[in-house]
Parts: sequence; C-alpha cells; structure tokens
Amino acid sequence: MENLIQFGIRLAQAMQTMSPGLDTFMRATSFFGTIEFYLLLVPLLYWLVDSRLGIRVLLVLLSADILGTYTKQLFHQPRPYWVGDVQPLSTEPSYGIPSTHASDSLAVWGYLGMRLQKKWAWTVAVILILLIGISRLYLGVHFPHDVIFGWIIGAVAIFIFLKLEDRAIKFLQSQTIGHQMSTVFGLSILFYW
Repeated sequence: MENLIQFGIRLAQAMQTMSPGLDTFMRATSFFGTIEFYLLLVPLLYWLVDSRLGIRVLLVLLSADILGTYTKQLFHQPRPYWVGDVQPLSTEPSYGIPSTHASDSLAVWGYLGMRLQKKWAWTVAVILILLIGISRLYLGVHFPHDVIFGWIIGAVAIFIFLKLEDRAIKFLQSQTIGHQMSTVFGLSILFYW
C-alpha cells in the first residue's frame, strides 16, 4: 500500500506543477461530481426532462453515495495532502478511499448515458467521469487508487440498480401510498445506521 501512496503523492505533485491556470478549471470540474451539483441536476431532470428519469437518477446516486460513504468508513485511508507534500487545492473532512466524486459521477453520468442512449450523452458522460476523476488527483484530495475504486463502486451501484429497478418499481406500485412511505422511511433509517 505504501508504494501506491508514494506513487499517488508523486503524481499529484507532478500534476500540480503543470499550470496554476488549471486550478480554477479543476475546481469547477470537481463541482460536477458533488452532491451539491446533483441537488441542482436531479430536480431539473425531474421537472424538465422526465420525472421517472429524475427519480431513477436520484436512486442510483443514493446507492453509489451510500456504498462509497460506508466504504470510506471501512477502510479509513488518508488523503494525499494528509500524508505527503501535496498542496491541498481543496480539502475534505472524510477519509480518502474511495472517491465518492468518482463513484457518484460514474453512477449518475453512466446511468444517464445508458438511459438516454444518444452518442452525445455517452460522450458527455465519459468526458465528465474522466475529468472529475482527474480533477480529484490534481486537487490533491485523492490517490489514483481512490478514484479507480470509486469508479468500481459506481459501476456496482449501476449494476445492482439495473438488476433491481423493475422489481422494486413493480413492488412499490403495488403498495398503497402508506406502505410506500413506510418502506422509504424504513430504508432511510436502515441507511442512516
């Protein structure tokens, strides 16, 4: 593990010497992988594009973010600027592995690419997923293995969501509104613990 950490520190240092002009671009790119951005995106999808798509994007985002957050607590791994001579161009209070920016971006943008099934959507999704991952390295908040593991978690979240999506929708539609609310409340309590 020490070799991965040292490689990540050297990579972040090398990236940060490329150009200070990239700092703003990388911070802006990283924003497209934040929960705050998704709090803007999901309602826009829901209201302006398709309410079902908005709900599904929210659910796949929650799945990826919950998996990522629990995994961070499980591994307790540092961030580059905590253990090396890396300039923190952004700061994060949580542990490093996995990058939830990477997992959430792969889950959200990958799912949108799959559902929209347009070449432009896939192109935008791939570019955003890659740039968000690179921005996390550049900003000194993640090691390469954090980002890769985040992408794996995002892919797992999409896979699980796609496998369970139709069954879950059918189940919820067969329930009364009271049972639906109880199910959602129960799941939220379960995820909180």
